[in-house]
Order: sequence, then structure tokens, then C-alpha cells
Amino acid sequence: MKLNEYVEERPPRSQQYYNRVYLGLIAGLVLVVFVLFPKRGMEFKRYLSFDQQKGDVIYVKSSSRIPSRASRTDSAEAKKQYPVFPSMTIVINGKNWYCQCYFNHCYSRDYFSNPPNSRIPDDPARNRRTALIESIEVLQTNRHRYCVVSKMRYLGEDYDLNTAYNGHGKMFLQDEYLRDVEPMQYVEYRVIAYTVFIISLLLSFISNLISIKKN
Repeated sequence: MKLNEYVEERPPRSQQYYNRVYLGLIAGLVLVVFVLFPKRGMEFKRYLSFDQQKGDVIYVKSSSRIPSRASRTDSAEAKKQYPVFPSMTIVINGKNWYCQCYFNHCYSRDYFSNPPNSRIPDDPARNRRTALIESIEVLQTNRHRYCVVSKMRYLGEDYDLNTAYNGHGKMFLQDEYLRDVEPMQYVEYRVIAYTVFIISLLLSFISNLISIKKN
């Protein structure tokens, strides 16, 4: 006696079920694209300055920074080899700012690592300190606090994007670059959501065709 004779075949699902699945997938995609991780356009440009001596508290909460040759050179050509620039969550007075930073120090995980009151010991040999960022100027591009770090003072050094890389750094303040400023993880989340949507839709469509044939 064959084994499949003891297995009761599952009846095909109704078309109404698949219609609800398609509707749910579309609703989920709309939620991701327009509500959870939307692509925000540049609404305005506004420079804002913060300084610890004036009572501001500035530190980097998280980032996509990776150690690279670009973190050890001032060469603009070397920068072009790393198209993905650091996207950071910079906490300024308790509020998250989602900024891109094009200064060399921003590429290293050894900088801006310790939040205030973290009790993490300083390690000057690795430039890991709780001194935080002394002062910073950000160019805000929309109401969701997306920004570019245009000026910064850290560990006693001043950085200015307008004069960085022999004056070529100011190109990152042009509109063509500012329109793409957003948290790096938002891009990743959208790609993951699109991938899941396509795979789920494809599997549902194939299952739907099989169900139609059985009926």
C-alpha cells in the first residue's frame, strides 16, 4: 500500500484567499515605501551650529562607518573608490540627526564611539574618547533632520567641508548630492522590503496557478 494513500490531499485554496494575499502584499509595500522608510526629497537647506561650550551635547549614536584607505588620506581620488559615505545618527541635545559626513575621521569606527555617561574607559591610543564632538555645523535638508556635516571640531582639530580636499569638498553641498542624503539603513530596509515583496508575490502567484489548475 502506498504511503500517499494515507495522506489526505489538501483542497485548493479559494481565489478569494489569494486576492486577500495580493491585497496584503500591496498594502505592506505601500506602508514601507510611503510611511516607514520613504525617500524624502530635499525640502530646504539650513545651516545649524552647535557647540559644547554653549551647553550642547553632541555624539555619534551609530553609523555605517567602515575603516578604509579613505580614512587615512586626503586624496579626493581615493574618496571616489568608496562611493558609500558614512551615514551617521548624530545625537544633538537628545535629538537624532541623520547625517552624512565626508571628513576622513568619519570613516573610522575608532572615532566618536563613546556616548556620555557610558562608563566606557578612554583609549587615547585608539582615539576612543568620551570627549565627544566639541562643535559641529550641519546643513539640514528636510524636516526629518537629514543633514550633511559641513563643519566640525573634534580632538582639537577643525574641519570645513568647503575647504576640504583642496576645495573639492564643497561639491558635497550641492543639490545633486543633497537630494540623496538619508539614513543608510533606510536604503537597505527598502531593498529588503522590495526583495521580500517580489519573492512573496512570485510564490503566491505560482501557488495561485496551481490551485486554479486543480479546480
